Amino acid sequence: MLLMFVELGTLMLVAPMVRILLVLGVQLLEVVSLLLLPQMLSAAMLSHLCFGTSDSLT
Repeated sequence: MLLMFVELGTLMLVAPMVRILLVLGVQLLEVVSLLLLPQMLSAAMLSHLCFGTSDSLT
């Protein structure tokens, strides 16, 4: 009986930490995607523009 209470106590302590870690991980992924997507898009646009100008020059 005491073991069940101890396990419940540890679960009650661990569950919020796991939830916080999950939320932080998701937020980190969102921030990284928000930071990386414009760079990738701008790089693609730049390469497209460069190739376009080189094609038009020749």
